[in-house]
Amino acid sequence: MSGSVSNLQPVMCPAARRLRSAWGRCAAPRLILSLALLVALGLSGCSAAQVDGQEERTDSGMLTGLVLTDIRGESVAFSDYLGREVVLVSFWATFCKPCKSEMPFLQKLHETWGNRGLKVISISLDPPDTEDQVAPLIERNRYTFSVCIDRQSEATQLLNTKGVLPYLLIFDRSGKVVKKKDGFTVGDQPELEKLVASLLEPAAQ
Repeated sequence: MSGSVSNLQPVMCPAARRLRSAWGRCAAPRLILSLALLVALGLSGCSAAQVDGQEERTDSGMLTGLVLTDIRGESVAFSDYLGREVVLVSFWATFCKPCKSEMPFLQKLHETWGNRGLKVISISLDPPDTEDQVAPLIERNRYTFSVCIDRQSEATQLLNTKGVLPYLLIFDRSGKVVKKKDGFTVGDQPELEKLVASLLEPAAQ
């Protein structure tokens, strides 16, 4: 399989983009900004948009020191998987409807390919006021892939600087990004599953 990085730049609706920008510049309490961002994302309906544009550079070497903590309190070190396994990273939040629609598909990929070299890492961007909803949602739906909360925005700064939700990246076994995608629809599933299968195929031969 000769994967190529998607030449797409994630798009955020204007209101959410302005709020994300304010989050970085403003000294106002994070809770106020996060509530405003929640409303913008929840009402915008723009998360699935894609346009041609200059692609953000993602170097897997930058991620070797990235270690997140999952909702069970266990460390998830990217260096344990990048360059060894096919890695799928998905950014989401409990207040994002397309994100929650994507999660059963992530579980399907995890169950089908998890023991054949696929590592699924789901990263929540929930702010403090909704963070306590993450674990109950995962447990209620019996999702078993890795779920982390990016409390210090470490993963976001490296992989999803625009804060788009949902946002998915796939790394091949060499650590190269072969897919970047914002938004999710049911129609995306066949193409993504085919891509994952093709990336894992060489190791199975």
